[in-house]
Amino acid sequence: GETLLMAAAKGGSAPLVRALLTDDLDRMIVGVDPNLTESWRGQTALMWAAAEGHADVIQALVDGGADINKLSAYQKFIEPDPDKRQGGFVYPRLPKGRLSALHFAARDGQLAAVQALIYNGANLDIGDEEGTTPAMLAILNGHYEIAVALINAGADVNVQDERGRTVLFMATDMHTLDANPRPGPRPYGEIDSMDVFKLALGKGADPNLSLKMFLPLWMAQGSNHNPLLNNGATPLLRAAMSGDLEIIHML
Repeated sequence: GETLLMAAAKGGSAPLVRALLTDDLDRMIVGVDPNLTESWRGQTALMWAAAEGHADVIQALVDGGADINKLSAYQKFIEPDPDKRQGGFVYPRLPKGRLSALHFAARDGQLAAVQALIYNGANLDIGDEEGTTPAMLAILNGHYEIAVALINAGADVNVQDERGRTVLFMATDMHTLDANPRPGPRPYGEIDSMDVFKLALGKGADPNLSLKMFLPLWMAQGSNHNPLLNNGATPLLRAAMSGDLEIIHML
């Protein structure tokens, strides 16, 4: 179900995208529907442009009627069997989908695309199938400059995903991953997780929002401390578990 518009958007050709979206009444040509989805993941041309960081294409698509907050399809996978391991680790559980263009841009570290979507009024607090917001995805993938941009643009720092994690909890978790067997992603720019943590506190993040359920092993980069991260766990507990005095004092 891939369309020519999707290919043009992914390739970064804004002039071609605009041409494909334009009606030519003299030749009885109707522009392509910008909200068509491919059949595999239910993704649109806007999502592809966002993931590739093509800000000019994003603008062309929005001008042409693309739904900026449309979500990709829900992905149903077989739940992993915790007894089947590879290399000592449980098979990871795959994301369930329902991502917006802003999710794709934030996850893939496309700052220009994020800024273009913010400018055009994208929902900053939109959640995926598991309640993860674009700011959360940015933090989890080490794109802290994007998390800062989203928070400064008005993203709600007190939104919780289905497990109860907030941007404050995630920034705390990412700051202490070096104490775990499998360190997380390094920041791609000069901004680090502590900068996100401080900004979130400054924007009114509630440090007492707690987890709603336990965090499984695959959410802890291979750490074995997760039995303690259960219903009621706060960022303070997470920092204390790793001896992160800097965050402990701030909380």
